[in-house]
Amino acid sequence: MWHGRLAWTCALLAVLAAPVHAAPPATKPVIRIEACADLNDAATRKLLALELGSLAERSTVSIHCDGTTVVLNVTAGERQGSRSMNLAGTDARAWPRILALSAVELLTEPIITPEVAEVAKPSASQPATTIAAVAPAPVRSSPVGVQIALFAGALIRAVPRLQTSTTGLQLGGIGVWPQPLGPWRLGARVAGGFEHGQRSLDAGDGVANAVSALVAMMALRPGRWAPWGSVGLRAGRAWLQGVPTDIATGSSFSAPWLGPEASLGLQWRGVHGLGAGAHVDAGYAAVAAVARGIAPTSSRFGYDGAWFALNISLALQL
Repeated sequence: MWHGRLAWTCALLAVLAAPVHAAPPATKPVIRIEACADLNDAATRKLLALELGSLAERSTVSIHCDGTTVVLNVTAGERQGSRSMNLAGTDARAWPRILALSAVELLTEPIITPEVAEVAKPSASQPATTIAAVAPAPVRSSPVGVQIALFAGALIRAVPRLQTSTTGLQLGGIGVWPQPLGPWRLGARVAGGFEHGQRSLDAGDGVANAVSALVAMMALRPGRWAPWGSVGLRAGRAWLQGVPTDIATGSSFSAPWLGPEASLGLQWRGVHGLGAGAHVDAGYAAVAAVARGIAPTSSRFGYDGAWFALNISLALQL
């Protein structure tokens, strides 16, 4: 009898002494977040891992922001999905939850596979009839397109050949392509405006009025504070005049001017697509608009050689 009890006791002790293996830690998804200044990074990663659950082990999530537009790409095995969302007007504290739920939706959408269903059994007098149910192509949200912003502002331009500065207004817009180049995005910038300046001459005043337009390529780093730079070509037409008109025989002159321009700026993005910015320009009037003889001893007066400008503007992102 005691031999049996001893055997049971040893067996029980062996079971109790067996090592207890803890469950392996859950594997987190691979998450990449780019240029999302308003997004809570830690909360987003935590909620994605929680909501994806068992899918997290083999999931890759990519999130890219351009202002309030967020592009979400999710891959898990053979399943993948993409969605572009404009979260303007949505509390930024809710963005992590929205993105986590969207990721789950993209990975759990039903996938319909082609099937062949027999609807009638063949008989001696009737051939078999089948209908092929072909799955429709999955509908995916298109990636975010070109981001466009319009701006309007004031400028002051220093033109050494005028020996004065001009002031004016400038209107324009920028378009930024969605494909990133590292932390930067490429785009185009166009602008046009009017400016006016006046300078004292020997026997009166020299007045300069000009219109100009710019076409440039630019690079911008997205974010609430977005630095950017551009290189392009500015062309315009200048009207130069002596006042009073009898200070010289050739007292008025009009000609085009043209030259390269480089700019550096900083754009601030506020709420509801509104923003503000400032930038400096430097250029060279390779094709000059110069008047000679506006005043008896004034040999040159016009847009010629180097110039510099400071611009302050308000912006609206569409």
